[in-house]
Amino acid sequence: MGESNELNVSQYIHVDDVRRRCLFTGVDVPGKKRGEHVIPRWLVKDYALQDGGIQLGEPEALARILEFTAPADGVANQCFGLLEQRIKEDQENFSDDELYLWLLKLSSGMLWNHRRLAENAKHPQSPFQFDVRLEGIVSKEFQGAYAKWRNGSFSRNGSLTKLPSRVGSLMILHIFGATSLDFGHATREGIFPYVLMAVGRPGHPLLVASFFDAGRKWEENAVRSVWARNEAAITTEAPFVRAALAAALYTMELTPLVSSEEQGQRLMDDIAYAAGLRLFTGEKGVKFFRSR
Repeated sequence: MGESNELNVSQYIHVDDVRRRCLFTGVDVPGKKRGEHVIPRWLVKDYALQDGGIQLGEPEALARILEFTAPADGVANQCFGLLEQRIKEDQENFSDDELYLWLLKLSSGMLWNHRRLAENAKHPQSPFQFDVRLEGIVSKEFQGAYAKWRNGSFSRNGSLTKLPSRVGSLMILHIFGATSLDFGHATREGIFPYVLMAVGRPGHPLLVASFFDAGRKWEENAVRSVWARNEAAITTEAPFVRAALAAALYTMELTPLVSSEEQGQRLMDDIAYAAGLRLFTGEKGVKFFRSR
């Protein structure tokens, strides 16, 4: 990563009240009302998730889907809602850029809520604390993408792929984290973010977006070919698919960044936690992810 692309501490720390920051524009939203449902209401209704929860790393750390809302400017919310409604009606005829933007919105909203809940230390089911710079990076990424989409100039920075899937129920997977980068500066600190967002709906391809996959490794034909031959492409069990995606994320994007066995172990543990999985070591020291 070049000097101009370094991610430093001060650039991404929010000095404003994040609880009032519009998900789409970043501007202040008056009052305390959170107007945007991060998981679209039609998705909640179609799959009877009204009383469902979102796992936040650990099975006991749950948040009700209907409570996953974020502040939103009314005009921006309505505009993006039209895109989400079109995705509901005909996902197959959407450009990869638009599907990528939709998944980026889900990720930004989920990270916003994860941060809000994690900062409530008194809550017995609050999720783990994470580097808040990551939420800032993803929110700025989405806000910039949204602005370009509104003026017709958006094209994705990361990868979007549609993988064969037979999942028997709605699957929403959000894996996120960051690893430190050594720039050789005693006074500079950088992080490399990784964020994977996947949505699987019965009868539809599995949508997978990786927002910091600049080389678009997920879009390579080899990835689709390997996936198509894997049990993950034919199983109806969502936990198996989640584990396969977690393993692929680590192998394709993070392995080149690992400089020590300790760092690799820490990254795999973080991925497993975010995905609601456990990390196991099998015969001959082979590590793999499995449902909790």
